Amino acid sequence: MQECVKAGVPEPELRYERTGLWTVFYFLSEQFLGETTGKTTGRTTGKTTQKKIIALLKIQPSITQRLLAAELGVSANGIKYHIDKMKSEGLIRHVGASIGGHWEVLQ
Repeated sequence: MQECVKAGVPEPELRYERTGLWTVFYFLSEQFLGETTGKTTGRTTGKTTQKKIIALLKIQPSITQRLLAAELGVSANGIKYHIDKMKSEGLIRHVGASIGGHWEVLQ
């Protein structure tokens, strides 16, 4: 797991299911996410962050907010803010339990 952190990718997700223990490794290409607006700082605008979150949710609907934060380099509170805002705007929704549920992109 430390090697993932060193490489700048999210830590693998461990899932315990009836069929056994699963390890999920995440990686993303910039072609799916686009580029940040601030080349020197790596900061993005709110709409750009939301577009990136939606892209990630489409690729991995069961991704956690913690992994979204790690992947995008945004604080956990920042991800929560954007998720709450997109839910209230009817862009996304979470289906199922907090653990084991998934995200749906509505628009």
